[in-house]
Amino acid sequence: MKRILVGMTMCASVLLAAGRASAEPALGQLPGSDAVSVSVPLPEAAAAEAIESAKSSGLSGASDLATITKLVGSAAAVPAAGDAAQGPVIVAISGLNFGEIGWGPLEFKHFIKLANVLFPKKRHDPKAFNTSFDTYNSQFSNLKTIAESPEVQQEEAAGLDEPLISRASVTNYVADKVKRVLPAGSNATIVRFNWSRDPEDTETVVAKFVPQLAKVYDDNPGRPICILAHSWGTVIMHEVLHKLEVVRPDVKIDKFITIGSPLMPGNGVVGIFSKLEISKEDLTAAVTKPGNVRYWHNVWASRDMFSNTIAAADSNVQVDNGAGVEDAAYELKTSLFSADLIQLKRDFVILESVRKWHMSYLFGYKADLKSIGTKLKVTVFAPVVAPQLYAAPQLQ
Repeated sequence: MKRILVGMTMCASVLLAAGRASAEPALGQLPGSDAVSVSVPLPEAAAAEAIESAKSSGLSGASDLATITKLVGSAAAVPAAGDAAQGPVIVAISGLNFGEIGWGPLEFKHFIKLANVLFPKKRHDPKAFNTSFDTYNSQFSNLKTIAESPEVQQEEAAGLDEPLISRASVTNYVADKVKRVLPAGSNATIVRFNWSRDPEDTETVVAKFVPQLAKVYDDNPGRPICILAHSWGTVIMHEVLHKLEVVRPDVKIDKFITIGSPLMPGNGVVGIFSKLEISKEDLTAAVTKPGNVRYWHNVWASRDMFSNTIAAADSNVQVDNGAGVEDAAYELKTSLFSADLIQLKRDFVILESVRKWHMSYLFGYKADLKSIGTKLKVTVFAPVVAPQLYAAPQLQ
């Protein structure tokens, strides 16, 4: 009989069920923005249910469970800082184009770009860095055919709560996700910070977004401002916030939520950075908390090599360390002589897929690991991200 392992699952309606309706607030003349709804605050019953769901979910680590309990608890206690009657302003920014996120091998160009952004005064020799990337990626070469097989491609598409196929051209999937989960008739505003989603445009986009973020602040006096950024969008907004701190020290951001952030890449990538004479300590020193941010919440997965825990963040939550995921990984490793080897390799690729985990923060992770008779489901946005949009930063 198949075992169904459910990790971190709960409905967004539980987290967002109650709130006060109000008239849509004006947002000024920012292009590409739209006003939508949000609940503030969470009722005590919903918070209690969320905490119980987290306890029985894939968040098995005591530190992560404590974080979830504190986040959801504070969200239930009070509305966000600022003018709660109007609700928060949520600035949403997406990351790389979906096609740029590989199933396993890493894109050299993205990480050399990251080095240039974080260390603009340092001269980088990409040759040794590229060689190290080739060596790292060679471990996936024997799985490349399997990863690109129709069976695995179909499973990857079906393994998301909200498949990405129909969203391949979406400009701001982060804003779309937030808009879909908010109940009608409440009182938040979503501001779309749209960009080309090409890391080569980083400097141009940062220069554009600095005054645009200042305008969001000026147009919404007294309202809490929350930035929700995914993937390379976190790199852009980290730069924007630091530059804004210099030119507009009066601007304050209540929340900076980073999901799948390459500001601190996975440990394997950090080792490769040594070829550029950049150590983990160098990366940690370069990635600092902007002084205009009251609270920074980071969400990451060890199987997402674009992400890691960030020392400068006020809180870090790992989403792929639950008992269900770790048990499945262990069973796959110990089933080499008792399962269909081809199916086992397919399941390994699916479980370790960088692409699937990199998008799990918004779209969830699902997998049917046929070789070991196990189904996995990990929902991240509702229990880990959504409460942060409304919780008061001073309580965390």
